[in-house]
Amino acid sequence: MVRSWLQRHYNWWVLICVCLGSLAMGLPFFSYGALLPYLSSLFYFKTGRIVSQAAMALQPVILLMGITLTGSLAGVLEYYMNVRLLNFILTALYVAAVAVSYYVHSYTFLTILMVFIGTLAGQINVCNVARLSEWNPTKSGTANGIMGFFMGISGFLGSFLCTIVINPYNKQPVEVQVGNETAMLFVDKSVTDHTQLIWLAWAAVIAGLYFPGLFILRQPEVEEENELFNSAIESYEAGEERSPLVKSNGTVSDYGVVDTESSTPDESYAADLVLDPVSSSSGCLVCCSNNSSSCFKNPDYSIKETLKQPTFYVLYLVILTLSLALLTSTELYKIIAIEAINDDRFLNMVGALGSVLNAFGRLTWGMILDQIGTRYTFTLSFLVMGPLTISLHYTKWSRYGYLINLCVVTFCTGIFTCIAPACQELFGRKDISLKYAATLSAESFGCVLFFLLQLGQEFLFGELQFLIMMGVPSIIAAFLAYFTFYQCRCEQCTTKNLTFKPE
Repeated sequence: MVRSWLQRHYNWWVLICVCLGSLAMGLPFFSYGALLPYLSSLFYFKTGRIVSQAAMALQPVILLMGITLTGSLAGVLEYYMNVRLLNFILTALYVAAVAVSYYVHSYTFLTILMVFIGTLAGQINVCNVARLSEWNPTKSGTANGIMGFFMGISGFLGSFLCTIVINPYNKQPVEVQVGNETAMLFVDKSVTDHTQLIWLAWAAVIAGLYFPGLFILRQPEVEEENELFNSAIESYEAGEERSPLVKSNGTVSDYGVVDTESSTPDESYAADLVLDPVSSSSGCLVCCSNNSSSCFKNPDYSIKETLKQPTFYVLYLVILTLSLALLTSTELYKIIAIEAINDDRFLNMVGALGSVLNAFGRLTWGMILDQIGTRYTFTLSFLVMGPLTISLHYTKWSRYGYLINLCVVTFCTGIFTCIAPACQELFGRKDISLKYAATLSAESFGCVLFFLLQLGQEFLFGELQFLIMMGVPSIIAAFLAYFTFYQCRCEQCTTKNLTFKPE
């Protein structure tokens, strides 16, 4: 009986394990902003040299590049390996790499190790997103939002661990000058001696969070997949909604009814669908009800067909701009404010609360996307995110103003969790792992641009100009989303009521 109950609610267990895995995956990246000043102080203590702000920012940038650029590798490996075996190998390597960081005393070697850690984290993330989409086919935005919530609060957990492990007595940084270079660094030995312990603490937490997923996460069997779609039909019928199910090849699914004489009114509605053969042959479905003049156009492209769509490259550019605001708010919040707010514990609290707001943003934006679609969700988020990223330069002189400003920006960057649902809405569910990974790779180019602008800030222009370059692209992205990501969402043809059954 217990086994039967577990099988009936397996999608909930998958959701729980993916959420815990997302919390573990995000721990190093979303906590790196809190760790950077401690690492700078450690390298100064070990070498007697000051590592520049741009050089320190390179480590989280490379970490994010590894996460976003190599995620597609997991989509390929899933075709050739057992999913559980792949999860076990990736998780074991990930935990080991984080733990090994404890023994690294060199900036160069730690930077190289971040490449490896980011590569593993990216593959685990894509595996988790794929399992979540497979087990929750009709609520992709909400499910990814819940997963993103846990990924977001990883920064809160990481900042909390940094305070407890590294600086429990709230020692403050002081201005240090070596030659012509100056920096705010921790010179208290109690801080530098405990900095590397954070890697062991993170490794232990990550191992514990990933452990349940090693036994739970797997691909659904054909019977389970059919049951998921049957459940979707029942829920729509209970809500008096008619939901035509169409296969990706353009034919009426078995879940619809072809025999109209013996079918119920709701079932015959599926049989009344007229498919445009021209659109269907290209992977795009145009479904029209005989009872309504309104029509719905929703694609289900393969990965090759997706790469031929202009909309894909607009989405790619939008995600690239997102990475700029995301890196600024998660990795530089301490560096931006440290000259105005000389209180390390308060800045750790700023990072922790920002992570919590980012977590709620991921959940909220996912739910909003399910209701109003990609177009308006992305437009609203980016339109708020852009100006407030620029205003960080001014609000840092008021500690609580800076706190509120950063929290709103990190809330808006929670739109990150809507990348996979946006891919599903704009391009269909076919090859969703590869589509998500391909779109996510845009953040890698955003990382390169972010680092180059960081170098420009150090040698050519100031902080305000840098923040303008971080914020203005988000404003442009808002208009691109509004004028490009159009999907019909009328009452008859709303996206959430059209479900595709994979072959």
